Amino acid sequence: MHPIFDHTKSRTQFDRAARVIPSGVYGHLGPAEGCFIPVSAYPQFSERAQGTYFWDIDGNRYIDYMCAYGPNILGYNDPDVDEAARRQREKGDCVTAPSAVMIDFAELLVDTVACADWAFFAKNGNDVTSIAVRAARAYTHRKKLIFFKGYYHGISPWCQKLDNAGVLPEEVQNNLYLDWNDEQQLEQAFAENKGQIAAVISQPYMHGNFVDNTFPTPINCRPFEWGADIVTHSTTKYMDGHATQVGGVVVDSGNFDWDAHSDKFPGLTTPDESYHGLTYTKKF
Repeated sequence: MHPIFDHTKSRTQFDRAARVIPSGVYGHLGPAEGCFIPVSAYPQFSERAQGTYFWDIDGNRYIDYMCAYGPNILGYNDPDVDEAARRQREKGDCVTAPSAVMIDFAELLVDTVACADWAFFAKNGNDVTSIAVRAARAYTHRKKLIFFKGYYHGISPWCQKLDNAGVLPEEVQNNLYLDWNDEQQLEQAFAENKGQIAAVISQPYMHGNFVDNTFPTPINCRPFEWGADIVTHSTTKYMDGHATQVGGVVVDSGNFDWDAHSDKFPGLTTPDESYHGLTYTKKF
């Protein structure tokens, strides 16, 4: 039998942190979130990481299935990634003017993502969802936004609920909150707010902590049939383990020919046997 991990050092460091950092550890991994039950059975702080593993400060080793929330698909301390980062760091790390490498990356993204004409970089997902909503409102000259309950689109006031501390009524008065995959609610919302909805902002799938993940039904994937002029998709990809990210906004008019670029999107344009054999671009 594998011994139960001890987290004495984690607890000691958490007590220190609680005196100088709100909640000690904030965000999804903080005890205040209620996801660690009992709290004593989970690590609070990491010591190091290598490959697919990380070690907490008590020396316990874990497989990092979360890949540091996404960025480390190549594992920690990948030699090729580290070498490329080292070479760039010798030239300059955080500089007032951008590096021309940004252009190289933008050209690569535009060339790779067939429906993208521009690439826009941001430091986190919250910035990207905010610019996506602003783009939709600027284009449509409308105010209202449709959310699906269970969402997370950042920490800005516009994407919160009124019962969140510090959120003012006028900051969320144009928000409409609907149940996930409820066709009748969505139809009713568009009917009751005709010509007033700037955007539908949705999580790609329902990813609650304590419920089965569910894919959106076709009704959530066909916004143009419900009166939308454009759809703004916010995209965020974490690039490393230090919260350095690239974010983007895709503005879609509904006219992109997916079949003409099927070689670049085989996962979307060919039948997915794991999901009843449907083809996403044809069904949704």
